[in-house]
Amino acid sequence: MSGIRCRVVTPDRTHLDSPAEAVTLPAVDGEIGVLPGHTPLLALLGTGVLRVRSPEGARAFALAGGFAEVGPDRVVVAAREVTDGRDLDPEAAEKEAREVRDRVARGAAEREARSAALGRARARVRAARVARGAGAPPAGGAEHR
Repeated sequence: MSGIRCRVVTPDRTHLDSPAEAVTLPAVDGEIGVLPGHTPLLALLGTGVLRVRSPEGARAFALAGGFAEVGPDRVVVAAREVTDGRDLDPEAAEKEAREVRDRVARGAAEREARSAALGRARARVRAARVARGAGAPPAGGAEHR
């Protein structure tokens, strides 16, 4: 067998359709390396880097979800989102990653603050009920709801 035919598609277009010597897939449970003659399989893909080595050189694609069909002489990747690494500016991608990390961190802190505020509000409700005789805490002193 001389090689693999690698096809990478999204619902709106074909991103790659060319010969390949090797393909590395970002499966949800780890990377899968594919060489000519590979055993047929279907793989659920996660978010990661799809790497394709061909006679023309190496290519890398940022991939977000999808699946791959692998056969002895082909790899077909159908993904929700694909970006060719050649179209990405590393510095802009780093900046975007930092901004997303910051938003995630702020979101986690905001969730913690809302959770703490909710806990305080529930404690005030329980204290008000106990003070008015509407309910006493269970034996042991702590009320869990």
